[in-house]
Amino acid sequence: MRKRILSLILTIAIVFGTINVLPLTASAAELLATFTGDNYRIEYYETNRWGDEMWGLTQVVEIRITNTGNEVIENWALAFDNFCGSINGIWSGAVMAKTESGLAYMMNQGWNADIHPGETKYISYPLENPTGVPEKIVMAQERLPNFFDYDVSLTVDNDWGEVFMGSITVRNKSDKPIKFWDLTIDTNFTIDEIDTAWTAPMIDSGNGCLLGKILLQTPCNVV
Repeated sequence: MRKRILSLILTIAIVFGTINVLPLTASAAELLATFTGDNYRIEYYETNRWGDEMWGLTQVVEIRITNTGNEVIENWALAFDNFCGSINGIWSGAVMAKTESGLAYMMNQGWNADIHPGETKYISYPLENPTGVPEKIVMAQERLPNFFDYDVSLTVDNDWGEVFMGSITVRNKSDKPIKFWDLTIDTNFTIDEIDTAWTAPMIDSGNGCLLGKILLQTPCNVV
């Protein structure tokens, strides 16, 4: 009796072991569209998809942004005429805004903000119930005119005569976050050297202005 039970178990194991699990879809990347502009190229790929129209279709999109110019693309952001579906999570990017007309914006995550000449940055996200391919994707990282209510203050933390340690505080007084910003400071004293800067790199323009630049991801907005 024990031998029969053991034989039956082994037979079941062998039968199940021969069953092949077929993948739902192929995962090879397929180039669906290419958008080119001044010194950049944007490629729109499908890397996977699963489901169906009855139960819901999901498409995995990968966007590749290549710098084809000779200068660094700073603080990249993308504008879409439409996402053509609902984004459910995103890797290496963040959705900035989406209007009722469908116009949508996507930005970097801070750590991947700059694209050097010849370099390619990748964004990937699952798109639920896709309706097609965007007709237009363009770079959209131009600076906006200053319309925020803010103030800036300098505090000298330690003063050793010709050398001091200070803190510059930027306070956003408006009801909207300042997501990316550059700060230009006119000084009434001579800056010979900036030894160390935390949070933002400092650049001396040589004409009495101190230029500061910081790349902030969404959780670190000035509020």
